[in-house]
Amino acid sequence: MENKENIIDSDFDIFINTVFEIRGKLLQTCIELELKMDGYIAEHFCETEEKIIEFGSIVLAPRISWGEKLNIFSVIIEKYNPDFLKEYPSFHSDIKKIIEHRTVFAHYPADTTITGVERFKNTRMPETSKIVYASIPSSSNEDINSILMGIHTYTTAIDIMIRIGK
Repeated sequence: MENKENIIDSDFDIFINTVFEIRGKLLQTCIELELKMDGYIAEHFCETEEKIIEFGSIVLAPRISWGEKLNIFSVIIEKYNPDFLKEYPSFHSDIKKIIEHRTVFAHYPADTTITGVERFKNTRMPETSKIVYASIPSSSNEDINSILMGIHTYTTAIDIMIRIGK
């Protein structure tokens, strides 16, 4: 028979691995989306591949927040590619929501207390309010999967615009 300490250790390991999985997926896909936005902005302002890379790596990535990049991207899209906004009318608000979730998963610590692990125990992917110490908007498994799908959709759409030069 397994003792209570081993059960708690097992639950804790499962919890920590799930937190790592959720954070890793969300953060990595957010990074990819933000980099696509950087590339689109850089291509708008730069003529050569070398200048695009320099602008992205010297100016955009290290010095401008994702929220500010969103504003720049939105202005460029509205003026030069309004069809994008017709196809994705909620782009701006969706990205703001994605940024909020990214911030939670990047900066709030997981609740690794016994209570936190117990709340998690029977859930494959817990609501965000159940895995971090904070009073934050709660996101269910469906919400997180929806956000991940949205990130994928927008990353792909921006990548296509870059490839076809829109």
